[in-house]
Amino acid sequence: MHIGIMGFGSVAKELVILLKDSNHKLFSYQRKASSDKPRDENFKKIWPDVEPMIKYNQIEIVVDCLSDDDQAMLVAKPAIETSLKCGKNVIICNKRMMDIYGKELCEYSKTTSGKLWINSLVASSEEFEPYETYVSVDNFNEMYEKRDLFIYRGAGPKETAEFIYQEILRIVDNHE
Repeated sequence: MHIGIMGFGSVAKELVILLKDSNHKLFSYQRKASSDKPRDENFKKIWPDVEPMIKYNQIEIVVDCLSDDDQAMLVAKPAIETSLKCGKNVIICNKRMMDIYGKELCEYSKTTSGKLWINSLVASSEEFEPYETYVSVDNFNEMYEKRDLFIYRGAGPKETAEFIYQEILRIVDNHE
């Protein structure tokens, strides 16, 4: 599969480590891509703008690993919507994104040919243990009402990347 990763922070770096020996082709959007940043040889292509990456026909999975700052969310939300509209699988692993736009994105995903995957560690808290796979769109709306859903659970980048990797494997299995 061709996988587009938005961002290249600590979670994305851990995810690349897990994916580097697979047959998947990796692509990246890095909002601070510049000539002084070393190119990661694991990526087939790195885009400085997100739209060309998400519209690249061969990419089947888009993983949102952007930070939760306001500037990144201004990029991520429309990118997620466009990815869904283009029929891509989208994995979101940003608690703040889902807290602010989760219901809207879940409802939007129902109108598209894409599928929204909510990373298990995003939808975890003291009340809910991490889910084995992903939180369904319908399940998210029900759980969102509890409002403690976005309490930071203390998961590190490696643990988060491992859950994302499991979701990628689930998408691959469903695709075959």
